[in-house]
Amino acid sequence: MNYKNKIKAFASIVTICTLVLGGNVYAANVWDGLNEAYTKPTIGQQKAAEEKSKLADEYLKQKIEKAKKNSADVGITATGGSKTNRVGTYRQSKGYTCGPASARNLIRGYNLANGGSTPSEDTLIAALGTKSDGTGFDATKWQNTLNQYASGNNYTLQQGTSSGWNNSVRAKVIYTIDKTNNYNVIADLYHGSTSTPVNPVYASGAKHYICVYGYNDSTQKYNIVDSYSQAPLQYQTSYTNLANSTQQRGIVW
Repeated sequence: MNYKNKIKAFASIVTICTLVLGGNVYAANVWDGLNEAYTKPTIGQQKAAEEKSKLADEYLKQKIEKAKKNSADVGITATGGSKTNRVGTYRQSKGYTCGPASARNLIRGYNLANGGSTPSEDTLIAALGTKSDGTGFDATKWQNTLNQYASGNNYTLQQGTSSGWNNSVRAKVIYTIDKTNNYNVIADLYHGSTSTPVNPVYASGAKHYICVYGYNDSTQKYNIVDSYSQAPLQYQTSYTNLANSTQQRGIVW
């Protein structure tokens, strides 16, 4: 092979490697092109969220007190019990439709327990206002959509807070999942590179919605169903990791 042919061969190898590596990077960071815009809740929505939060806090407080009375271990701290709900297992059809897919998984769980038909992803794309840059964290759209298809829970969007967020998420998840009609929770992951992702696939960052369908207060773990094809369909994550991953956005509960 002469010098020119060697150069051409080398260039071809570099091009192939670039394409392959580029494809891998995109697959692992499908959210790079997403915006997941945040719309601040109205004053009325914020007040409603505060009132519902008080109910969740009081519910967990009473549950803890009851568990302590019934336990011989006076030093017990994890007293919220455990519960796993039914849930859908849909994968998202496009890189930017994690919001509708997660809502669909939540609604499917509700329908499995209560009856009814589950809307298509396209129907939820329209309801949530999803575009090619993702689904906004918008209280009006999220609350209206979930309350239409999983009625009775008074779904409420809760913004992340700079302090006490871990305990806040814990109370809200337990309060919601403990209800009898199989209500689950939407979590909006929004972060850069982190050592505490909900799953290792998100260590480099995430703009992504998932559905929380269970908890174990002894192990401090949540049950997750994830619509993203590069992540496990179902897995557990720690209370801390979910709180850290949602702090910049929040949850719908």
